[in-house]
Amino acid sequence: MFNLFPASKPKYATYVKMYSTFTHVNTEKCFAFVLLPYSIDRSLIHIESIQFDFNRSGEILGLSIHFLGEEETIHQKAKETQASFVKLKEIHTKGNDLCVFDPSTSRLSLLFAPSKNSPLYLLDIINHIAEQFSMNPAFVKEIKDQLLSPFYLASEHERLSGRSQEKPSECAIV
Repeated sequence: MFNLFPASKPKYATYVKMYSTFTHVNTEKCFAFVLLPYSIDRSLIHIESIQFDFNRSGEILGLSIHFLGEEETIHQKAKETQASFVKLKEIHTKGNDLCVFDPSTSRLSLLFAPSKNSPLYLLDIINHIAEQFSMNPAFVKEIKDQLLSPFYLASEHERLSGRSQEKPSECAIV
């Protein structure tokens, strides 16, 4: 039976942004800034999630990309992404950033040495991820504004830790 309305690949994948306490950084209390593609888009871009781990100072300590799909496709995507990260590292950093792919979990991890990295390095990584995984430019601008601001991430860490001093709303029930 032929399809009257054939499905076409969308230009951009749709993502949901969230926070998580599950991080891959074990050295300090961190939260994760997680980007999850909608389920329908996951198989098109071959990822399950993209995760940026950040500390209370608002420094990004690591990036994890969880791939999805056939084993061969996962290895190809991970290899391409890893090669791109290594090139960016050579251009921008003098740090000891570690980029490792774990085939048992289908996860590519990039650990940062925040004090030795420039904001341009993270900007180029975000741009590369946005291009490779079909992110909408408006969404990319939003996450850049948030991920490149240590003040924003530090305030989010404080809020998520339950330490923020939010004023209770004044409400009168009559």
